[in-house]
Formats: sequence, C-alpha cells, structure tokens
Amino acid sequence: MRIKFAGKNIDIDLLSERVERFLMDRGFKTLREKIRGGYKILGIRSVCEGKNESVCVKISGNPDKFAVDFESGGVMRTPLWAISLARMVGAGYFVLRDLKSKEMYEKLESEFWAFIDEAVSSPTFSSKHTC
Repeated sequence: MRIKFAGKNIDIDLLSERVERFLMDRGFKTLREKIRGGYKILGIRSVCEGKNESVCVKISGNPDKFAVDFESGGVMRTPLWAISLARMVGAGYFVLRDLKSKEMYEKLESEFWAFIDEAVSSPTFSSKHTC
C-alpha cells in the first residue's frame, strides 16, 4: 500500500529512523538503507520452523512532498475452494498457519499506518524542528 503526503515538511531521515525502530520494537531484524530519493527499510523475523515474516517500507520524496510504501511478504491470497480442499487432504495445519500469518500482517499494517499518521502530524518530525 502507498500513501502520499504533501505540505507536511517532515524530516525524512528522522522518519526513516523511527520506522526502523517501530519494526525493531515488534521483533523484526532490520536493515535501513539510503536509496535514491529516500530510504528503504527491510524487516525480517523468524516465527517457527524456518518460516520468516518480512516487510519492506520505502520512504521517498522530499520533506514537503513524499510517499510511504508498505509491503508485506507472505500475504495469502488463496481462494476458498483451495482452503477447503487443503482441509480435506489433511493440510489444515498449514492453512491455519498461513491464516495466522495473514492476520499478523494485517494487524502490523494497521499499526504501521496509525504510527505514520501520528508521526506526520507531530511537530517532532518537522524538518524545521530543533532539539
């Protein structure tokens, strides 16, 4: 999902640091890298039996006009008939695990956008703010 912001005058560097901290606080190991026009923050965490959950956040633009992209890995888009078939052949455990993973991503994304809304409304993130 991508949301664009205009007229906010946000310190992009500080926002990228806080997004990285947001992911770390939720158990992700992160990598923040400066890319042309902004930042990319990758997050990954191991949940069980070698299964990893991952997210990627991109912040691009300038302080007055920027965009934030949130992408999650592993979002399941399985048709209902396939889920029913999997249950019948004894693969219900895997379906349940994937559904729980999908719920986690939805909850994380909801928390993330609430965090971003608060951040862009806060004078702390203003590029004119001095400590």
